[in-house]
Amino acid sequence: MNNTLALLDNNVLKLAIEQSREGMAIYDNQGACIYMNPAMAAMYGYEVDEVIGQSWHLFYDPQNIQKIEEGCLPALTDKGYSRSELQGRKKNSTTFDVEVTLTLLQDEEENPVGMVCRSQDLTHSKRTQLELTIQKQQYQLVFDHSPILIANIGLDYCYNMANKQYCEWAGKLPEEIIGSHVKNILGDIGFELAKPRIDQVLSGQHVSFEAKVLHSSGVDKWVNVSYVPERGPDGRVKGFYGFIVDIDERRRKEFINHSLMMAIEKGTEGFSLYEQDGNFIYVNSAQADMYGYQPDELLGGSWKQLYDAAQIEEIESLYLSQLLRDGQSRGELKGLRKNGELFDVEASFTQLKDEFGNHVGMFCSCRDISEHKRSRAEVDFLAYHDHLTGLPNRLQFKKSLEQALIRAQQQGDMLAVLFIDLDHFKYVNDTLGHSVGDQLLRKVADKIQSVFRTEDTVVARLSGDEFTVLLCDLAHQRSVDNIVDKLMQVFRAPIYVGDYKFFQGISVGISMYPQDGQDVEALMKNADAAMYRAKEEGRQDYRYYMPSLTDSAYESMLFRSQLQNALDKNEFELHYQPVISLEENRIIGFEALIRWRHPELGLIYPDKFIRYAEESNFIVLIGYWVIEQACQQIKAWRQMGLSIERIALNVSGVQLQQTTFANKVAEILSDTNTPANLFEFEITETFLMKGLKQPVAQLEALRALSISLAIDDFGVGYSSLSQLKQLSTQCLKIDRSFVNDIVTDPDACAIVEAIIAMGKTLKLDITAEGVEEFAQHTLLCKLGCKNTQGYFYAKPCPPQDIPSLYEALNERLKAL
Repeated sequence: MNNTLALLDNNVLKLAIEQSREGMAIYDNQGACIYMNPAMAAMYGYEVDEVIGQSWHLFYDPQNIQKIEEGCLPALTDKGYSRSELQGRKKNSTTFDVEVTLTLLQDEEENPVGMVCRSQDLTHSKRTQLELTIQKQQYQLVFDHSPILIANIGLDYCYNMANKQYCEWAGKLPEEIIGSHVKNILGDIGFELAKPRIDQVLSGQHVSFEAKVLHSSGVDKWVNVSYVPERGPDGRVKGFYGFIVDIDERRRKEFINHSLMMAIEKGTEGFSLYEQDGNFIYVNSAQADMYGYQPDELLGGSWKQLYDAAQIEEIESLYLSQLLRDGQSRGELKGLRKNGELFDVEASFTQLKDEFGNHVGMFCSCRDISEHKRSRAEVDFLAYHDHLTGLPNRLQFKKSLEQALIRAQQQGDMLAVLFIDLDHFKYVNDTLGHSVGDQLLRKVADKIQSVFRTEDTVVARLSGDEFTVLLCDLAHQRSVDNIVDKLMQVFRAPIYVGDYKFFQGISVGISMYPQDGQDVEALMKNADAAMYRAKEEGRQDYRYYMPSLTDSAYESMLFRSQLQNALDKNEFELHYQPVISLEENRIIGFEALIRWRHPELGLIYPDKFIRYAEESNFIVLIGYWVIEQACQQIKAWRQMGLSIERIALNVSGVQLQQTTFANKVAEILSDTNTPANLFEFEITETFLMKGLKQPVAQLEALRALSISLAIDDFGVGYSSLSQLKQLSTQCLKIDRSFVNDIVTDPDACAIVEAIIAMGKTLKLDITAEGVEEFAQHTLLCKLGCKNTQGYFYAKPCPPQDIPSLYEALNERLKAL
């Protein structure tokens, strides 16, 4: 044990500092770095070699440099010690919160020769009350066990307080010192030498000097003495503190070692030393607390009490053998707490050798990584699972299907891929809101899982209302029929969501391996095509894939063939959703939204047919019809006395690629005698990102007509500021995906806040889409958003409903 204890010198302590996660550095009198441990270099984004010889200015911006020079350094010179919270600057110029502790270094002639800097990254630090209490106890330990002799003396030259080291130095008991006159402790000669300096400090000055002082052993030892005046609430000196440090070589080494050990003791990383037999000879509070012990409970005990039997066997066979071979070993282990709980710990072992190279023990540093591993597991889960239902997502389903195909190819098995789509689910979101829709999706997921609960199946949610199922090890197709019949039967029972009762139908498409595809994409594509066939042929049923189908052939044919007639038969109609001013609490306009009232399929929303209209360029004619209808509607509303300030229209990228689009718009406005400044044309951000020249030219022509331009779904396409400037955009519409989670997701809130701030800077109107809850409305008001729209205010409705809605909603807005 003595050999091991002998290693508690600068080398061992330097090893501790080198491995510590707390940053430590030493600077000379000119502020140049002469030593820095890896933790501090990494903290600022440097390698150690890059900072040696560099000024401490490298790590701070001008403001913090000024703060240090005007506050910290004077305090350091005055007191020999300074601690501050600053803004550090990394190599890549990013800043972070850092706690900096400076300690003055002086030579034997009392001249400052540099300073020691300890830095701790405060970015992710969370100080609990328990930690504060523990720190307070540790500070008391520092006072009681500090190698510095500390005493407090009053104006009457009598001791008010003296620490343990002071008493030991003087060879007196505390009760013999407290209340005694200084002369009784220092002796006549010592008092005469000290009195001028005592009088000096009692006059309010700081006094430091070096002198030889008689130790209780009878030997004179060199000490560094600092007298600091103690002031009362009125600012008057009421005594002073004396700080005495043994600066003899041996005591100097002990002081340095003890200071470094206290740095380790106060850190959050666990450190321990073991004898050759594996018994503790030192353990810091962080490691003891990590395992649920007090340090003195571990001292003298074996490291084996920190691990269970299986882990002990692994450490002995793997880590300790590597330690003896390479001098070091590191790994993730399962620690065993005092209460029997297992937890994840990252441990690093370093072999300790004496001056002859003999193995005498080991040094261990460790940290609790349980929370880190839990977070990592959550991230991994979210990467492969749907956050709403907890089912595997598209990525995980594809991986499972890939693996199943490999096995099926090797064993000659049959597989089936099922695509499940909810019938008319969009109507639930549009009429009852996404909150109810999400609850329904979770209930649907439960129903599907209740049917497929064997090891040979994988149930996943691809997106929206689409689910998939993988069936493995099938004997024949009849097995699929039986299972899917059971699935259809389950969905004939109602689903209850709160006060709502749903008879939710499903359409199922099935593709089989090997006949319907040999790879993942083919099987999923063909199952999707079969599902659309099931929808076309009446829904609430299932269909197998047929080679004549493609992924969207039938739907494309259906809509392409009927879109032309829909316009001729006047099957399109516009619904209007109010746009609300949060500054004035009133309606300032409406967004016009197209609907297709199909004679057989009912009301069809644009997400079902617009893409086919765009592919066939029929969107151009539909777009002109929308503008004409909006102009006529504005005229009708104004005749009724409604003050309509703005109508927003969605404009397709296909329309903007027409060279005559702006001219045609001008012609429609002229024919209907409608002011152009009443219109705001919305263009999706993702389309603008394509950077096409013709749309930009048309947008400039529209601006020349005094039509406002808005970027719709802002935030999902990452448009550049230069594009916003080039297009003279007046409005940004924040995508509903951010607004939906603004109350519960800090990241979504931060994005919305940033867009609002950017909009104000660029003098743009900001409209938040998809507001469904009062909490979202309130938060957007607080963030300074100018305008909003969403189901919280009103759903899109036919034009005949607008007059009554206009009056009622404005009254409700006044009360918000």
